[in-house]
Amino acid sequence: MWSRKSCAEGGFTVVELLVVVCIIGLVVSLLMPAIAKVRAASESAKCMSNLRQIGQAMLVYVSENNGDLPGSPATSGYGWGLALPREEAAKGKGPPQAVEPYDYIGPLAHLMGVPLPPMNDRAERLRAYRKLDLFMCPSNQGMRAEILPVEPEDILACEDVEPGQTLSYCTATAFMRSAGGVRPIGPLRFNSPRPPPPFVFIIPSDYRPNHYALKQPAYKIFLADSGRWSTSTMAPHFRLSYGARIDLTMFTDYGAWWKQTHAYDRTAANSGSNRPPLDARIYGYRHGTRSPFKPSGSYRMNALFFDGHVESMDDMTSAHPKYWLPTGTSMTGAEYLIWDDVRREYGIPDEAEYVVP
Repeated sequence: MWSRKSCAEGGFTVVELLVVVCIIGLVVSLLMPAIAKVRAASESAKCMSNLRQIGQAMLVYVSENNGDLPGSPATSGYGWGLALPREEAAKGKGPPQAVEPYDYIGPLAHLMGVPLPPMNDRAERLRAYRKLDLFMCPSNQGMRAEILPVEPEDILACEDVEPGQTLSYCTATAFMRSAGGVRPIGPLRFNSPRPPPPFVFIIPSDYRPNHYALKQPAYKIFLADSGRWSTSTMAPHFRLSYGARIDLTMFTDYGAWWKQTHAYDRTAANSGSNRPPLDARIYGYRHGTRSPFKPSGSYRMNALFFDGHVESMDDMTSAHPKYWLPTGTSMTGAEYLIWDDVRREYGIPDEAEYVVP
């Protein structure tokens, strides 16, 4: 016969329940890192899939445009550099698909048949870019960028854009430029007592932003994960400008080798015990550790190369200038230009001429 005594004898005591709860908590705590790793691997795989599709579109674009690369002021962005009056820019009188000279998203999205707002509303078009799944790294989802104040001399800046989702990928700037010398932008970091060279580096005379002008396309980066625009003192910011100053554009960056990068800042890796306010590697390298101030090699990015293949690269490997500059590009005074730990790792001379392989 059922009784209160049998119920008490057959039930769980408080101690037993606490033991069960503790065991469940322990199992969950053991599973969480594994779940996080699976999620990170899934996001990286999705990011690489996005880049492969973008790479296919890029190759179609160059085949249909006599080899011209998308995202260059000399190709798809031609026109914005002519300093159109604001009234003309607002009417969409610039290039047919690019919101500014280095915009690669508009031309490729148009090629792929992705519907976008009309060109006469660039703020709305940028909002649309922020929502394009194909151009979004899953590990960058929700990363907010503040807007930089418009400078008075920037007559082509768009003032109607609010802070919001950062863009995920950047092209390698040097491939988007024509031959010639590239001068420093503002003061160089880590200046030595000697005066800097008049040019930062010189792109070979036979180079132009055209796929046919590339040497070793399988070793040159077209597009990569990016933390644009971020530094060791500033989390991601942006400015939408029809004129797009190269140091502020959202769409391109000279690369992880460069001390003046605004997407792959390595100040934290070169600061020793004097830690900067931010380790900006966490913004551009999203597929390794997401914790700041970890050793070199702990951070990973995905990169799309000009032959269409995609690689996962750690922060030191990706910082070699050979991936970001045309073959034959020369520079002197590498101490001004290339991160100190990168020069040591790859044996790049401080003062002698260095020619990119």
